[in-house]
Amino acid sequence: MVLDPVPYFWYNRELRTGADMAKVSSVETKAAEKVLEAMDNHWFNPTIMARELVNGCGYYTQSKVMELVVEIIKQTAGQFDNAWEEGLTSEALFMADRLNDFIANFEPIEA
Repeated sequence: MVLDPVPYFWYNRELRTGADMAKVSSVETKAAEKVLEAMDNHWFNPTIMARELVNGCGYYTQSKVMELVVEIIKQTAGQFDNAWEEGLTSEALFMADRLNDFIANFEPIEA
């Protein structure tokens, strides 16, 4: 059974924004909340956001963006097994699981 329209993390939203998250007010938490708020908008366009993140910054920031993408993939892939056992999953979880395999086997290019 594939349920793609509603992201898996949507069910755990109260865990992200509960009392524990209110105690933590780091830059990362504030940025994540702003991104989640923007993504709740029906007209959110991930292509535009990706373009702004990549084209509007230097190499160091691009490296941080890629680190963020890798962490998102790893965290999402970690949810795949539990969702699979419960019989609920999505194309995003399938993709994250497969991309996580590529990340695990990635060997950086040495100069």
